[in-house]
Amino acid sequence: MRVPPLLIPVENQVRELDAKLFLGYLAARRGFPVIFGWKTAMENAMYRFPRGIYLAKSFAPQNLKMLKLIKGLGHTIVAWDEEGLIHYPPDVYWGRRITPAILRYLDHLIAWGDDYVDLLESYRKPFPVPIHNLGNPRGDFLRPELHPYFQNQVKALRDQYGRFILVNTNFPSVNSFDPELQLAQLDSKSQTLTMAKGSQGMPESFAKGRFEYKHRLFLAFQDMVRDLSITFPDTTILVRPHPSESFTPWLELAKDSANIVVKNEGNVLPWILASSVLVHNGCTTGVEGYALGKPVLVFQPLPYQEFESNLPNQLSVRCDSLTDLITALTVHIHQASSFIPENPQTKLSPYLTAMDGPLASERIVNFLLTIAQTPSHRKPSLWLYGQSVYKSLLRDWKKRRQQKQGTLRYSQAFQEQRFPELQAADLQMLLERFQAITNMPGLISVTPFGKNVFRLSASSNA
Repeated sequence: MRVPPLLIPVENQVRELDAKLFLGYLAARRGFPVIFGWKTAMENAMYRFPRGIYLAKSFAPQNLKMLKLIKGLGHTIVAWDEEGLIHYPPDVYWGRRITPAILRYLDHLIAWGDDYVDLLESYRKPFPVPIHNLGNPRGDFLRPELHPYFQNQVKALRDQYGRFILVNTNFPSVNSFDPELQLAQLDSKSQTLTMAKGSQGMPESFAKGRFEYKHRLFLAFQDMVRDLSITFPDTTILVRPHPSESFTPWLELAKDSANIVVKNEGNVLPWILASSVLVHNGCTTGVEGYALGKPVLVFQPLPYQEFESNLPNQLSVRCDSLTDLITALTVHIHQASSFIPENPQTKLSPYLTAMDGPLASERIVNFLLTIAQTPSHRKPSLWLYGQSVYKSLLRDWKKRRQQKQGTLRYSQAFQEQRFPELQAADLQMLLERFQAITNMPGLISVTPFGKNVFRLSASSNA
């Protein structure tokens, strides 16, 4: 039986690229023709792709039109939520990330773990879309089997920066590249809040409260980074902003200090592995650092509130003040303390399926093969297909026009911040690293399919 194409879009390159490429690597080896690349470019060119299986990274309300169009073009839609590991409280999550109207276009959902299954089933049980608890490819890179993938990067970072404190920030809700995408916008003169697009689906009281809390925390983090650079003058303070943040406030801090460095290049995992200690608040890197066995500190100078992200903070050593943080950092930096996390597999298994046994990517590819052999829906009518092709062409034209108009959200600068340009040779190099780790014979070839979009296919002896 002919295996349909597998379409794998990537939105935030630094967060998703390696994991989804590994999934594509395994899928190509199992016979899938894989189309892989920048989500925006792929969505704009959906009319060019043959009918296949589309891996959606979200099923939030703002994706309704796009997923309806993809379904109209005849694709099977398998979705997961990239924000599903660290999520809002259930009632907020349901309003922000799920809408009944979009569920009718989904064929299958893949869950991160038991916690996420419970979250969906507490929304509606039985859930109207089949849920498959298979884990997520990003979780595979927390397992020792894939650590060699980063070993050269880790060595290079240690050679370049020596001993460094990694500060991961998580403030796109108050410091977005495009302020319209924040929870709200603050008028600095009148100190009034105006709700923004980032609050869609949230109760207004929760959105305002979270904005105010995160904004105070954002200011406290800036003060903290400045103080750390003075307290530890011989140690690099490496600030890694969230990929959707404005880097400007952090770059301004770095101007006044010789040991503050602001970087957001590549996957965060080698940076965590190369660091002496990680500092965060409410960031997925808190979970990743814990799983990787690194010292993880949560800077939590504000009283506990419902707006905190519980899982990453609970896995971290809590520092309620700058004094507490400096004391803990001193232990890890100057006294070369050893840090052994408390059984990360046991602690993380309710949230991340596939912490042992077959990798999540292997489980997902096996599942996708069953879909390929038993198509989950009929072909669209000729009328619906024609309408969808027309809408896809029209959408492509509109997005190109928006980019030319210079809207921040569609600007070249923002797009390049979230997805720097890739060449086929870049992906080929990464695929060869996967081959060395998995020790599988044969190569996966990469051919361009457009800017930042590529075909992955197995050689005849793979």
